[in-house]
Amino acid sequence: MTASLRALLVLAALAGSLVLAVVIDGMRAPAPPPSRALLPGLDPEQVTELRWSRAHGPDSRVTREAAIWVAPRSTVDQQTVAAVLSTLRAARWHRRDVKAIAGTTKAQLVVFAPRKHVIEIAESLVGADQTWLVIDGGDARLVDGWVARALDPSPLALRMRFPLAEAASADTILINGKLEIKGHPRLLDHTFPGRGSGFGPPPVIWLDPRFVDRLERALAELELVAEASASGDAAASPALAVTGTSIVVDDVTLSEAGPCPEHPELVAVAGSFGNGCVSAVSWNEIVAVVHALDGSPGAIADRRMTADPPEWIMFQGGDRLELNTMTVVRAGRRVAADPSRARELVAALLDEAEIVGDTSVDDIESNKPTGHLTALSARGRNRIYWDAAGFVFRDHERLKFRPTTSDLKIYQRGVAAYVDDHLWTEDPTSITAIEIDHVTYRRGAVLGEWTRDPSGKIKAAALDALASALAAVRAPASEGDLAVAHEVTVTITPPVGAPSKHTLEIAAGCAARVDGARVTLSRSVCAAVAAAQ
Repeated sequence: MTASLRALLVLAALAGSLVLAVVIDGMRAPAPPPSRALLPGLDPEQVTELRWSRAHGPDSRVTREAAIWVAPRSTVDQQTVAAVLSTLRAARWHRRDVKAIAGTTKAQLVVFAPRKHVIEIAESLVGADQTWLVIDGGDARLVDGWVARALDPSPLALRMRFPLAEAASADTILINGKLEIKGHPRLLDHTFPGRGSGFGPPPVIWLDPRFVDRLERALAELELVAEASASGDAAASPALAVTGTSIVVDDVTLSEAGPCPEHPELVAVAGSFGNGCVSAVSWNEIVAVVHALDGSPGAIADRRMTADPPEWIMFQGGDRLELNTMTVVRAGRRVAADPSRARELVAALLDEAEIVGDTSVDDIESNKPTGHLTALSARGRNRIYWDAAGFVFRDHERLKFRPTTSDLKIYQRGVAAYVDDHLWTEDPTSITAIEIDHVTYRRGAVLGEWTRDPSGKIKAAALDALASALAAVRAPASEGDLAVAHEVTVTITPPVGAPSKHTLEIAAGCAARVDGARVTLSRSVCAAVAAAQ
């Protein structure tokens, strides 16, 4: 074998070895990059406790009880704690260095998950929004400034700073132990000064929604802006003596407790959420609203007869107008309602009436109400009464109202006024024949032309006017016998379809039967019949 051939075989063997090495190396899984998570593998649901210690501030501690975070003597802001946990899980560090480079520890967060982790929040880089962390005593890790800030919320940020935020949805608001605001719409239950107590149940006032909005906003926007203790530690806050207004919103209590110990320009408050301090401006707005509640009822009462559009309205005797289906239920029978008149009644109930005084149960009984109606809406049932003098009262309330004359007349309408009295509506030109007391008038081929059988005088203009009056007939239901004076039969021939007829039996005063039903015709129809004869 020549030297060149041996060299070639050696090279081939080397090449094969290299190829094999490459193949074997490629079959190996690549090594994962090092994790840059703050606490790799952390499950926020496993965190049971968070503790903060600060170089220049109070310590804080929150613990998980079921799904709620709690703290000694204060209510925890659940969203703030959720933000801390989210940061622990999602934040990443940018680079690492020796521990000494982190500098002085400003705050320390201890995480129990359930293994204990200690995160030291140290110095920030000069000229950059980045901060060094030391985790479990290891190397220094550089993170964005927002990460450090999220991991170390202030003691106040850990608290529920708006303790009455849910005032608008609360079932009850109790003020000073005697002013109870309840329900939706808001009802004030309170015995006003100067009123005797021998009138039965305590008086109530339906509150003006504008006043309610002012009250609920003042309560919801009340913010804790400082701790009541010198150290800033809510758990170390001393007991505060109640000195003024007290409020209970459902199960949250809050009371005025004088000037804030460390910030006398603020007002100290104590409650079920702990102690704290609020702006004097915010607190004074609440006090002003409370004074209004304890004053003249005329200044705070809702002047409308119902707080929102009703679903149905019940009249004396049990008949009712159902507004959702626009029907009248009368004597057990359902008939169509007149939409325009129904809307008039709703508008009248939602109009504001004048408050003319505060009265007593004795006053209401002595006035002997002459009528009433009841409105039911999604928010409840409300009955209103009126008397012969034109005053109106609301159920369970001791205010006297004077509505406008037109609104009062609408209240006083009976259920019959809301029955749809449109008997038919046609085009006047579709009326092809009118028979009056056995005399038949037929429309000619030309508008304004009429023939008569038997022959006689024809009042063409009067017949045109009668055709227009009979094309759209409204006649409310009525009762009683009648002596028929005139009988009118109208024939209607539409462009498409079979002709139809309607018979009107008319008595004195426009009492009538139309197609056998007892009604009262309008005077314009009666006058048109008389003019056409």
